[in-house]
Amino acid sequence: MEFEEKKIKIKNAVDKNIRMNILKFHTGNFDLGLKYIKDNDKLLDFGCGIGYFFDYLIKKKKRKNVEYVGYDTARYKENYDFPFYTDLKKIKDKFDIITMFQVIEHIKLEEMDKLLDWIKEHLKEDGMLIITTDNIENPFIIFWQNRAHVQPYSLWTLKEMMLIKGFNIVRGSKEYLSKNPFKLLFGLLTQSDLHSRILVVVKR
Repeated sequence: MEFEEKKIKIKNAVDKNIRMNILKFHTGNFDLGLKYIKDNDKLLDFGCGIGYFFDYLIKKKKRKNVEYVGYDTARYKENYDFPFYTDLKKIKDKFDIITMFQVIEHIKLEEMDKLLDWIKEHLKEDGMLIITTDNIENPFIIFWQNRAHVQPYSLWTLKEMMLIKGFNIVRGSKEYLSKNPFKLLFGLLTQSDLHSRILVVVKR
């Protein structure tokens, strides 16, 4: 009995540490998207997981009176603190903001093409889509190390996709340049791109 209790405590400690590391990783992405989100916006967090962005945005009161809705392909916990969907067909509302933080790399190109049509239909007039993903041109990012990754997207590819779908590009940039001096020296010598993230913001 005592052994089982110790196992549970260890597992809970490991799970908490994993969650903290994930939150730390995603906070950088959330910071990039925050400037485009206003008080009273209606927001769909596409690929919300257990609700890290909800905790960041709502519980930490980064914005006021945001109507937050979450979507993911599976339910990752029993109860959510916000409206949560696993079926896109059940989402009928239109949104001021749709976020996709570190999501598109899990979606194949042909599926993303169809999904952008759905997103455009569910954005309000002048509503915005915010996307972050890994910068695959950074030699220190091993994209395929994550087995859940199925499709790399470059900044150029994303911008072209958005233009083809009729979105207006608000911002397309590479963010978070490495501060590691050895990586910076390597980048200087090899002319490598050492930004870790891609940010794309488009308007309907």
